[in-house]
Amino acid sequence: MHSDTKFLLIGYDTDYVEEKLLELGYKSITINASLDPKTLSSKEDLSIFLEKNYLCKTNAKCIYASGLEGRNYLYDLLESEFSICGNNLSLLEKSGYIENFSRELRDCGLKYPKTYSVNDESLSSDKKYIFKPFDSCGGYDISQIPSSRSNLYIQEYIDGDVYSCSFIIDDNHFKLLGFNRLLNLNSHNENSFIHAGALMTKKRFPESFHKAIKALAKTLGMRGFNGLDFIFDGDDCYIIDINPRLTSPFFLYNNIHHNQLLKGQILGRYNWKVSDYENETMSGFAHIFTKTDVVFLEKSIENINCINTPKNGEIVKCGDPIFTLLSTEDEYNKNVDNLKRQIEITKEHFDIYDIIFNDE
Repeated sequence: MHSDTKFLLIGYDTDYVEEKLLELGYKSITINASLDPKTLSSKEDLSIFLEKNYLCKTNAKCIYASGLEGRNYLYDLLESEFSICGNNLSLLEKSGYIENFSRELRDCGLKYPKTYSVNDESLSSDKKYIFKPFDSCGGYDISQIPSSRSNLYIQEYIDGDVYSCSFIIDDNHFKLLGFNRLLNLNSHNENSFIHAGALMTKKRFPESFHKAIKALAKTLGMRGFNGLDFIFDGDDCYIIDINPRLTSPFFLYNNIHHNQLLKGQILGRYNWKVSDYENETMSGFAHIFTKTDVVFLEKSIENINCINTPKNGEIVKCGDPIFTLLSTEDEYNKNVDNLKRQIEITKEHFDIYDIIFNDE
């Protein structure tokens, strides 16, 4: 055990990274952004948490996934108390609005949907648009219906398939780990843009797109594990989100590479024997959301493969995720079939939202 190194781990689903840190010999103090939002609600609350857990002035390290978006009031405190594993939080702060990277995207030859202010009068009645919050995460609060919320901007709607790419970078060395087909819920009670999972895919995109992603990562000075979300309309790729953090597909690639990605995230450098975009194993996951308040019982998951499960007897509120289904096969479509089978088993116990799958 590396008892001299302390870690603060921040994210919505922290169990996986916490377990993998232990495999590397590190213990971590965890802030689960979904279970303990108050700790991240103010600089004062976070300071109290750090003092209580003896994390002040200790040269500890911080690993972050989701949960810090829009909480820029915490960034100075975190960067003063911790060595950040991955990108500086200033890059995360910029990533809440795609226009912040307009020059870099254009210089690298990458397209992105046109954006407008909510008061813009030049919108065309012939086009579709979405209303998107600054600092959005996980697709929540994105809608095609106008809202009275103040922190929104308008983005042109691109009709196409949504993907992400996952890559690692250090000291100008870059590895494209793979592409992922992103999943959405069908008719969620809030909106249909909520992130519901991802499937690794061997779908090919133009080599020029690969080179442009690499150029963007270098231009932005990115470090560690990162992700880009984009829409492919059959001809072109449009970047919709830049995610300079551990994203949800991280655990898929970290498992394939035997925890070397997490080790590299900590050290700030990687074992460059990590393969580039050629994965024999294809994996995927699907988040299962309930339509009603439910009491979770362990016996309900006896015949499925899942993680992020509640405690036995815990109540899960309507519209929230219950757990995450897993699948590992040698082909994309086999993973689709496997997840569909597990979803049908899940429906025997819970009233859940369907997930939109597409064959390749």
